[in-house]
Amino acid sequence: MITAKNRVRGKLEQKNEVKTAEKLNKMSNKKLSSEQRFIRNLLIGFFTALFIVFVLAIIALFQTLINYPNDQEVTSIIIQSCYDGGTSRTIQGEKIRLAYFDTPKLRSTRADSIRTKASNFISMI
Repeated sequence: MITAKNRVRGKLEQKNEVKTAEKLNKMSNKKLSSEQRFIRNLLIGFFTALFIVFVLAIIALFQTLINYPNDQEVTSIIIQSCYDGGTSRTIQGEKIRLAYFDTPKLRSTRADSIRTKASNFISMI
């Protein structure tokens, strides 16, 4: 049974809903200034570009994870000897040279001074 109190509540709720709808309607009809439109469009563009970069980074990450070699595909190399600074030889006889390393040659004038410095350093440890 609907009482007078419930009827009054219902009318008040309806009035509140109408007022809220009117406020929303006024807000949506409000014109933005050119500066506000510029800032809005700038922010939309920025966050769109940020989202695109994020998606591309995730795609690149997944491609890297998919193409990453597993343990069976990675071969190990055993070094038999190291000589001449950045040059070494494997047990299969393959010669490996390290690129972009400035190491002295065994038979050079710099080699003797570097050998002395290295041995002095090792003896201090």
